[in-house]
Amino acid sequence: MPLKSLRRLILTCVLISLVLVLGITVTWNLVAADHSLADVRGAIMQNPNEVNEYLEKNQPKDQRPELRIPTGVFLQDVEFIDVNSVAVNGYIWQNFPASPPLAQQGVVLPEAGDSYAPKEVYRVKGPNGRVTVGWYFSGILHQPINYQHYPLDNQNVVLRLWSVDIEGGVQLVPDFAAYPPWQYTEMYGLERGFQPTGWSPQFTAFTFQKHHYSSSFGVNGPHAASIDTVELYFNIGLVRKWQGPMFASLTRASFIALLVYLGLFVYTREEARRRIFGFSTWAVITFTVSMLLALILDQQQTRTLTGGATVAYLEFFSITLYVVIISVALNAVLVTSREIEILQWRDNLLPKLVYWPLLLGLSFLFTVVVFRNGRS
Repeated sequence: MPLKSLRRLILTCVLISLVLVLGITVTWNLVAADHSLADVRGAIMQNPNEVNEYLEKNQPKDQRPELRIPTGVFLQDVEFIDVNSVAVNGYIWQNFPASPPLAQQGVVLPEAGDSYAPKEVYRVKGPNGRVTVGWYFSGILHQPINYQHYPLDNQNVVLRLWSVDIEGGVQLVPDFAAYPPWQYTEMYGLERGFQPTGWSPQFTAFTFQKHHYSSSFGVNGPHAASIDTVELYFNIGLVRKWQGPMFASLTRASFIALLVYLGLFVYTREEARRRIFGFSTWAVITFTVSMLLALILDQQQTRTLTGGATVAYLEFFSITLYVVIISVALNAVLVTSREIEILQWRDNLLPKLVYWPLLLGLSFLFTVVVFRNGRS
């Protein structure tokens, strides 16, 4: 191949690599800008009219609770303490008619470690005779967190709210009167400056979700029918600050990728150069194993952070490097043990040309596949 054509081939490979890097980067930013409400649990309520319409549609007349109790939430802090546990604290209040029965006062957090932990901190009687009772709570919620898109993931922290009235005579509804006109992007119900470590808040939303229970909890007799309820949720949408985890992991992966690429310049059929570089089959095996071990340790760190229940997006970079490292090792063995014309061309130049387009092409491919339906 003429030198001019070779230069064009090298330039083409460089341009393809740069385009793939640009494509991956653009995809990251498009995904990061997607603040979808797809993971909100239940149907979003933004005003009393929507509440009335939903309950009228989803509660049969003979099963509608006699009393609706406006319930509000104000969160001060959220902290992810392990893979599926979130520590939260803040206030919950309810607005009752005058002289409410004690059995109807209070909120249960069924997904918290101590569901009945809220402590009453204030009780105020309004000019209209209604009574507002507030509780402070601090506890750990067990949440079904999906790390498939880590570190470009959204998470929805949910407070599931039950009434203490187990007999079903109470329906909790959002206390919209305690907030400005509700817009979920305004993030009402959060402390000013609310910024959990490593996360940015994106929305808050009250939602309703229907639940079917196969038991009456023994309230209506041993042979009572199952019950259907509409439950109230308070959702906090969070977006991970992805740049830090992404930079830290890809810096390590890029260093490994660069070392493997430099190894291609050692793999040669020329005896003189092989003696200078100390190139041998055993050296290839040793180098390959050391790179794989470094990569396994890096991937294990990611799996520890995500719990390992699913393959996180960040792990695909490690998987791609596994493929590339094994391919480079196979290339080194073939260079010395087989008379393969394409590998002998310009002393094994082809693998050096396709290395970065292959690595980045696989990275771009799985980026598109993982995020083809947005992120969660």
